[in-house]
Amino acid sequence: MLSDGDLGIMDFGYNDFKTLEGIKTPRVIDHFSVHFVLSGKGTLNLGGETYDIKAGEAFFLLPETPLFYYPSDDEPWRYYWINFYGAKAEKLIKSFGVHKTAAVRKFAGVEEAEILFDEALKSNMPAEQAYYKAVSLLYYIAAAVAGGEQNYEVGEGFDPEERVKQIIYLNYKNSDFFIDVIADVMHVSHSYVSKMFKQKTGMTVVKFLSEVRLKKAAELLSERDYRVKELCAETGFNDELYFMKIFKKKYGMTVKEYREAMRKKRAESKT
Repeated sequence: MLSDGDLGIMDFGYNDFKTLEGIKTPRVIDHFSVHFVLSGKGTLNLGGETYDIKAGEAFFLLPETPLFYYPSDDEPWRYYWINFYGAKAEKLIKSFGVHKTAAVRKFAGVEEAEILFDEALKSNMPAEQAYYKAVSLLYYIAAAVAGGEQNYEVGEGFDPEERVKQIIYLNYKNSDFFIDVIADVMHVSHSYVSKMFKQKTGMTVVKFLSEVRLKKAAELLSERDYRVKELCAETGFNDELYFMKIFKKKYGMTVKEYREAMRKKRAESKT
C-alpha cells in the first residue's frame, strides 16, 4: 500500500477472465475500487442494485456495501482496476456522483486508457514512482468519466491547446488536480504541456486553471448566496484565505461584497 496521507493506492492491475472466475457471492470491502471496462460485458450488484455493464463504462465499488460482479458467459469483459482509499478518495468518488444506486459511468478514451495502464503495469519502477503513476491513472479515469460520450480528436486537426483546456474544464473541481495528469492523458511531457500552453495562450496552465475556478465561483455567486467554504469545495480551491485574496484581485471586491451585489441584482430582476 502507498499513500500520501489523504489518498492511498492499494494496488492496480488487469483482468481478462481467461483463467479467473467472477464473484457471485456477496462480500464487503473496506476501500474504494474502480474498474475500467475495455471490452466485453458483465454484471455488477452493489447494495442490492444490479447493473448490466459493457465496454466503454467504468463501475465503482464502495466500502461497507455488499457487492458481487462477474463477466458474461458469451462475451466476458476485460478491465483495468484500481483499489484506493482515504479522505481524497471519498471526495473523488463524490465528485463522480457515485453511490450505490449510481455506480456506473460512461467514459471517453478506451485506447488511451490501455496505453497508460500497459505502461504502468510493464514498468519496473520504484514504489514512490508507482504510487504517482497510479494516482495519475486514477485521475485519468476521472477525466475520462467526466468526458462521458464526448469524442476527442487526436488525429488531423487535433488542437493541443484546446485539449488542455478540455481536461481542465473537466477536472477543475478536484483540489489536487495537477499538470502531470494532463501530461499523462495527452501522452506528452510535463514540460511540453507547460511550454506549448504558455506559447499559445500567453498564460501558464496554473494561471488558466485559477481563472477557470474564479469564473465558476463568480457564476455560483450569481445564482445564490454561497459561503466561502462552499465555493472552495465547488471550485477546487483548498485554501480559503488564498481564494478570497485572488478573488478580490480579480473582481475588485471581496467575496462578501460580490455576494451582496449579486443578491441585489437578483432581487432587482424579480421586480
